[in-house]
This record gives sequence, structure tokens and C-alpha cells, in this order.
Amino acid sequence: MPDISQKVLEQIDKEHIQPKPRWQFLLNAWVIRVLLILSILLGSLACAVFLFYVYDFDWEVYYDFSNRWIFLLMDIPYLWIIFTLLFIGSAYYHFKHTQRGYRWGFSVTIMASLALSFIGGVVVYSFTDLPETLEDLAVQNVPFYEQVMVTKENRWLRPEIGLLNGMIEEVQGQAEAGFRLRDMHNKLWYINITEVKPPHPPLINGIRIRLEGHQTGPDRFRAFRILPWFIRPPKPRFFPLLKPPLQQFREKMKENFLPDRTTP
Repeated sequence: MPDISQKVLEQIDKEHIQPKPRWQFLLNAWVIRVLLILSILLGSLACAVFLFYVYDFDWEVYYDFSNRWIFLLMDIPYLWIIFTLLFIGSAYYHFKHTQRGYRWGFSVTIMASLALSFIGGVVVYSFTDLPETLEDLAVQNVPFYEQVMVTKENRWLRPEIGLLNGMIEEVQGQAEAGFRLRDMHNKLWYINITEVKPPHPPLINGIRIRLEGHQTGPDRFRAFRILPWFIRPPKPRFFPLLKPPLQQFREKMKENFLPDRTTP
């Protein structure tokens, strides 16, 4: 039986195989590490946007519907869940290609990737406005986003089931009887608020609001409840030194890419 080592040497000599230089191995190891960290960071961002959706999901409104489970299943942010899982899978793949990654089993690695992404998502959601910014950027700049996601704008534009949103255009008198509202499709509605009970946000021209009630005509809506468009969640601010640069970053993003949140 021929010696295996001799056969290997002959094969190397025959194919003129040369050993790779050490710098290539080091570069490959660093690339894998960078991609691993990037996967975890992107997974954290996707998870943070998902948490933003969970908080801003209007659970109390769905509770009023008899077929609320159908609407809940339709409105779950599947896209951001898929993004989170894809980045977790990417983190798993790149970790397994690190120097000692092969030592860890599949379940342990996946659970560690999931935990890191979730913890990172909680931190990003709690201390920054990036989830809201990313969601706004997607709505305004990604053509297919509103086709694959039920956004807050679309969720609150279902007058046939009693949900409407838009910007107040004309308050009549002291807003005792109603006002006109323009929705995101530029349709003008007359809103009757004789049955609305306080408290509700100030009814001022140019303010975007949400309405619960029922449609009484092609362009008429009787409101039972008026809500502000967006309620910023209470967030801990344990790192006050980070707040100014993060705030400047969001303001620059809004200035360059986003319209004001109160416009339809």
C-alpha cells in the first residue's frame, strides 16, 4: 500500500501547489469577524424596528374589532421579522467560520445570535430614534415597502371599518361640530365630532391625527375618538452624552430624506 504522505507530496508537486501567505489567512479571519459583527448590528437594528412596531401597534384599537385576529395577522411586520432572522442566520454562518466557531453546536450558536440581536435591538430602541428613522426612510424611499408591509399610514386608512387618519385642513368655528381632514391619498373628508368625548389632542390646522368612528358617506366620517398621530414612547436616557450627536444625526436625516412626521 503506497504511503499517503508520499502521494500527497507527489500531487502537490504535480499541480505546483503553493502555500498561501500568512497575511491572506489573517485578512480572511478579520473579514469574517467584521461580517460577524456587522450581521449582529444589522440584526439588532431590524429587531429594534420590530420592537418599534410592537409598541406603536395600536393594540387597544384592534381589541374593539370582532375579527381582530385577522387584522392582527395581516398587520404583523413580517418583513422586519424576516430581516432579523436573515441577519441571525448570517451571524451564525460567519461565526462558524471563525477559528474556534466549529466547537459550538447549532442550537447554542443560534440562541447566542438571537440573544445578542435582541439585546442590541432593545438598546437601540431604548436609547435612540433609529427605529423610527429607518421605518420612515423605508416608507418614503423604498418603492415596494408599502406593498409588502401594512404601515401605520395604511392601517389607519380603513374608513369602512372605522379607522381614518389625515391632516386637519379647516376647523369650523371652535371645532364644536367638525372639521375637514385630508388623508394620505389627498381625499378631503368632513369629520363630525359631536359624539367625541375629551380628552383629545388640540384641533389645529396642519396637525395630523387618527380617528375612530364610522363612515357615514363617501366623504363623511363620524368620529367617536380622536388620537394624536404619533406618541413617542418613554425611553430611558442613561447615556446623556450620546443624546446630542444622536439627535443631530436624526435631524440631519429628517432634513435630507424625510418630510415632517405631521404631514400626510
